[in-house]
Amino acid sequence: MNRVKIFLTVIALGLILALAGPVPVTSAQVPDTVHIRIPPPPRAHDMPAPRPDSISVWIPGYQEYDPGMEAYVWHPGWWDHPPKKGAKWIPPKYKRQHGEYKFIPGRWK
Repeated sequence: MNRVKIFLTVIALGLILALAGPVPVTSAQVPDTVHIRIPPPPRAHDMPAPRPDSISVWIPGYQEYDPGMEAYVWHPGWWDHPPKKGAKWIPPKYKRQHGEYKFIPGRWK
């Protein structure tokens, strides 16, 4: 009987996770302790899809260092709604410090 309950619980959790969709990857997942010694690639530009509504702002794509792969990964741009009227998007950037590169995430200002 316990095996049936465990099986049903695992199935239910799997369905919940599948319906929830993918978990967005954010720069907050790269800790400050990661030492990036590879310079970031040249800035790429992606073309936005058609604007979904009048308040959406295009957030350009960016390269983020993946310490597991020891390489940069491209995050394509997306449309987003500003958190408040007049907010401006400050894109992410890399700052060189002591021969290494520190990722500074994009943010609304």
